[in-house]
Amino acid sequence: MAGNFAVRTINLLINDSIIPMSLVEQITTDMIAAQKAGQAPKLAALRYLRAGLLARAKDLLQDPLEDTEAQTVIQKEIKKHRDSITAYTAGQRPELAAVEQAELDFISVYLPPSLTEVEINDIIQNVITAQNLTSPYDFGRLMGPVMKEIGPRADGNLVKALIQKKIAT
Repeated sequence: MAGNFAVRTINLLINDSIIPMSLVEQITTDMIAAQKAGQAPKLAALRYLRAGLLARAKDLLQDPLEDTEAQTVIQKEIKKHRDSITAYTAGQRPELAAVEQAELDFISVYLPPSLTEVEINDIIQNVITAQNLTSPYDFGRLMGPVMKEIGPRADGNLVKALIQKKIAT
């Protein structure tokens, strides 16, 4: 899925200068294209995502929404879809899990590639060194700065597990 991130490289050519599209603009453009192509499942997923982005922009009184904030909203939507897939699978509803998986695939292309465990461990080690943290009780003091640096580029549960593993040793 990391290869699909190229979707964001569409640019606007205005007065002989290239202006990159924001993430919200790209999602809107893709939503219109899906509507014209008659791709109902993709259109539904993008409409739902765009509604979440517009609601967040309204909450922040920020128009247009910055890409970093948009990525955070997209990450939350992806987490909701993953939780739904888990619940539907546990409830033996594979058809609903498949719908959620398709929507997840449609919206996950708007995030940059996730960090690898090695990259996350490097960030954790840098924060530990910078803040001189040694005790296993320093988890709370470590998690905040690490998540601030990582942002939406990694799942919070993975980061939590790696931090717990790191401070346990």
